[in-house]
Amino acid sequence: MMENLLSNDEYDFETPYLRRWREKGLTEGRAEGRAEGRVEGRAEGRAEGQLDGLKQAILAITASRFDPPFSKALVLEKYIDHVSDEARLQALIVNLSLASSFDAVLADLPNGAQSQSS
Repeated sequence: MMENLLSNDEYDFETPYLRRWREKGLTEGRAEGRAEGRVEGRAEGRAEGQLDGLKQAILAITASRFDPPFSKALVLEKYIDHVSDEARLQALIVNLSLASSFDAVLADLPNGAQSQSS
């Protein structure tokens, strides 16, 4: 009941006691929000770092195994730039490791044949 009265703009009841409680609540709320934000930010940063690492591994494997022409390597690079699924990137690493040729890898990409000819 008291909360309803205090949250109503028409009721301007303010005491030092209520002001301290309100300020304490705001301070605690901000601290909890910052802590949650840091945790979420770290988790997002780790996930993004993991994806970037997989993408770098794909490019390194491609260069060391196949040394493709720039135009073909660019097709793969453009493809992985838009992939945000870790499982798809890991599958591509396996595919690169087992493929007999870089053209076979490109053909297995979604729209790979179209990307290769352009």
